Amino acid sequence: TKPDKPTLSIQRSQYGLELTIGGSQETSYIYRDSICIAEVADEKYFDNTVANGKEYRYFARALSENGFADSDIVVGTPSYRYGLLNAGDEIIELRHNINSVPGKNLNNSQSGTLNQYDGRKYSVPEMSGNVEQNITLGYFFRRYSDVEKLIEIADRKEVVLYRDKRGRKMYGKITGLSVQDIYQGHIVSITISATDYDEAVG
Repeated sequence: TKPDKPTLSIQRSQYGLELTIGGSQETSYIYRDSICIAEVADEKYFDNTVANGKEYRYFARALSENGFADSDIVVGTPSYRYGLLNAGDEIIELRHNINSVPGKNLNNSQSGTLNQYDGRKYSVPEMSGNVEQNITLGYFFRRYSDVEKLIEIADRKEVVLYRDKRGRKMYGKITGLSVQDIYQGHIVSITISATDYDEAVG
């Protein structure tokens, strides 16, 4: 016999969306927008990699040797107030800057060359499909222990995920980090360079 049809419900959570899976199966697979993003053994799954304000469609799949059964599709839209930095299972809130809004400067560069040829007045572009993108963030931290945590994450040289309330979502490597000590605390500048990343599992 095929496995029982699982149930799936969804609600907003602090950093994304919380999914609750019901049914008799031991293991479920979570699909988001038709892409398998997780294998889940528990009844709860927190999707903390979603962009703020975007609508997502989920279903759960129970799998056995005799077939599979899918839950009904549920729809969720996350909402969070602050910038978030995912580093593995750890999430750091990026909240404030000193006397101003947090700094966010995005740079997007197209790869290619401008070549000059005899008989041509202007250059001829030869562009590739590659894009270089980075974002520089400016935040204030009162405690130096929070700054040390960011330095530790940068030193790991692992892929991180940056998200903010405007709906930006970027996987990348921390390629620059500087700290300015002031009377009230510490101003940190972080540069994240976008990298290719596949969220699908299995």
